[in-house]
Amino acid sequence: MATSETSCCLQEELKIFHNIDRLAYTRLVFHLGLPPKIGSKIVAFWNWLERVGYVNFVDNSLDLSPPLFLELSLESEACLDCLKRESFSDSDERLLPLICSLAGEPLSLKVVYENKLHAIRHMKEFNRDVGKRIFNDITPTRSSANGDLVNVCEYYGNLQGQDEQADNNNNGSHNIYNVPDNKTLFATFSKGHPITYQELEEFFTRRYGGDCIENIYMSELFARVVVTSPKYITRILGETEILQSNIHGKDVRIRRFIPRGPPPPPPPI
Repeated sequence: MATSETSCCLQEELKIFHNIDRLAYTRLVFHLGLPPKIGSKIVAFWNWLERVGYVNFVDNSLDLSPPLFLELSLESEACLDCLKRESFSDSDERLLPLICSLAGEPLSLKVVYENKLHAIRHMKEFNRDVGKRIFNDITPTRSSANGDLVNVCEYYGNLQGQDEQADNNNNGSHNIYNVPDNKTLFATFSKGHPITYQELEEFFTRRYGGDCIENIYMSELFARVVVTSPKYITRILGETEILQSNIHGKDVRIRRFIPRGPPPPPPPI
């Protein structure tokens, strides 16, 4: 019994010590709707940045506005993709302006790739020794049809004001909260490279047929795309979780939409 109580105390102390990491993880998973696995990898990557000299990076990230925090997550996901590469060429290079601005130090994908062995080792150690213990009580779950608990991997819980703006952009023709979940995709855009309603609609109808789109709800950095039948979800995404594409030279990432669940309990301060 004493050993169990000691273990619980150490667990709680670890969570308190890593409260900033818990807040960052909560924001990534519950505010941006990232899969928990990706959220924990991003927090681990940010911890690696701190390890190599980008002081207070995780803490500084929490000061960003929702649109900028989204952009930071996109740059960070690009870094995670870079760590998977077997090789790197000049054509793969990409600037990471928000990460650099936040850290006050230069960083590029090439630098990330050149240090990938050290980064991967540190991230694995962080997730094994820390992440699994400090995120376990705030990782979203829900009951499946057979009663098992499964991860709610994707909901984009954006601020209500952003949702209302998306609704206004569609002239209030339909309440954005009532979109059918099994027929809805979520598309995100890069900050500074907005995509119009017409561009997005044309992208889908030219690829998948003129009758595939039921409605589109636009915002500056994201859109909910409602298709006419659930079969289009499978046709568009195939076996992938995220479809990365390009519309007139602008990047777009498309994933299945899963509705928001209840907000997580706030991490203890």
